[in-house]
Amino acid sequence: MATISLGSTTATSPAVGARKYARLTLTVKSAHNLRDEAWLGKSDPYCVVRLACAEIQTHHVKRAGEQCSWNEFFAFQDVSPDDVLEFRVYDRNRILKDAHMDEGSLSLRQVFEEGSMEARVPLITRTGVEEAGELWVSLRKE
Repeated sequence: MATISLGSTTATSPAVGARKYARLTLTVKSAHNLRDEAWLGKSDPYCVVRLACAEIQTHHVKRAGEQCSWNEFFAFQDVSPDDVLEFRVYDRNRILKDAHMDEGSLSLRQVFEEGSMEARVPLITRTGVEEAGELWVSLRKE
């Protein structure tokens, strides 16, 4: 488990613009219907997750192709309901630069309201082509 701190929890004025901060746990479960970017064989996908100025990534899954499972757990400190999780899926390449496959984002407002949630994050390509797969995640506010 990785724990990432995003900043100070001190608000300057509780009456004006106060934000509630919490600890957020994220499980990056799996990806489905990815665009297979491998020239030979199958893609070796991994997921990069960005929240504010913090960035983490899952391990890559060798020869997974269009479907893969990570089931990796991460924790972020000092998260606000206004924050957005950004996901980018890449194909690991040992020789050339890793290939960008798909990306998506998820607002944290719902998990702050409900306490926890399961989500399917729709992925799109960099050029905006929709239906480029989906990422399955689980979130919990603590």
